[in-house]
Amino acid sequence: MTRIFLSVRSRMENEGGISFTEFSYQLLQAYDFWHLYNYFDCRVQLGGSDQWGNITTGIDLIHKKRIFNITGINRSETTNNTDHKKEEDAFGITTPLLLTSSGEKFGKSAGNAVWLDDKMTSAYEFYQESPEKYYAQEKLASEMTEMVHGLAGLQRARVATDIIFGIPIRNMRSRDVTEAFSNDPQHLISLNRKEILDCTIDRVAVVAGACKSRSEANKLIKSGGLYLNNERIGDPQYKLVEEDLLEGMLFVFRTGKSNYRLVKIID
Repeated sequence: MTRIFLSVRSRMENEGGISFTEFSYQLLQAYDFWHLYNYFDCRVQLGGSDQWGNITTGIDLIHKKRIFNITGINRSETTNNTDHKKEEDAFGITTPLLLTSSGEKFGKSAGNAVWLDDKMTSAYEFYQESPEKYYAQEKLASEMTEMVHGLAGLQRARVATDIIFGIPIRNMRSRDVTEAFSNDPQHLISLNRKEILDCTIDRVAVVAGACKSRSEANKLIKSGGLYLNNERIGDPQYKLVEEDLLEGMLFVFRTGKSNYRLVKIID
């Protein structure tokens, strides 16, 4: 367990110190490896390169526990394993970490993991491989998304991508647009038809949550940053009309590349 003591001492000498969670994590993972080795003949532990210290600490614990058992110092923990198996070595394998474009760790603990469940990572988010730039990336994104989410999931991802990346959507079906963001509820909003029709676009933007105030909406319009159905709005006094609704049921506000609101109309 020398590695643990050296690691803890190094962290304690640092101004940041070490939390109890960090302190106990290496001990628990080491004991977990020993338990798997002793009771289930697990001799290899695989992990990312940041797990090297935890894995080698487990190997060290296994080595010491094995010596104790063989010499008779500790016979209280017995299993059905043969002595031959107890003499086998344990091994650790680490792989380089996947990193983001900024060099950060890519994974669950970093909060940027890619999940197979579309409730955790939407089909749209899963699909993004900069598909607008390279054919090979678009092909990879399409095949991987279809493999995980099916053809319907791929279609939702493509519709969502069209919306986010500014392709005109006047000819899209409202059902396709709604389904594309069905697992992204923070961007969906329902409004009564009477609240928005024949109202100026700056007022509608506030009601829809696309802007915090009418003054903000007016600034965006003047700078060319407010889009209705991915078409730039240039007149702050423009009034929303029935023709702006996709199939009379939906319209989309967008400010910037990722700030958008899908507004469903209810009567």
